[in-house]
Amino acid sequence: MTRIYLKRLLAFLAGSIKQNWGAPFIALFILLLIVTAAASSMGLVSLADSVTIDAYYVLIAGVVLQFFCFIKYRKKRPDGTAT
Repeated sequence: MTRIYLKRLLAFLAGSIKQNWGAPFIALFILLLIVTAAASSMGLVSLADSVTIDAYYVLIAGVVLQFFCFIKYRKKRPDGTAT
């Protein structure tokens, strides 16, 4: 029974990623910010700084991919204009 739910979840995630390429990068950005907060609270400021810079680059990649998906998958109205 659990395998069925896991297969459905994986199929849903695979379908979502096909139409939303930036989503994994934006999720990784959020995870890296959590790591940054944890490192900063433990006094590891240099680690927090380097992870923050990497998180920023991951966010840029995610937003660019999100924009490309928006352009690729936007729907057209019957009169030829985009929604």
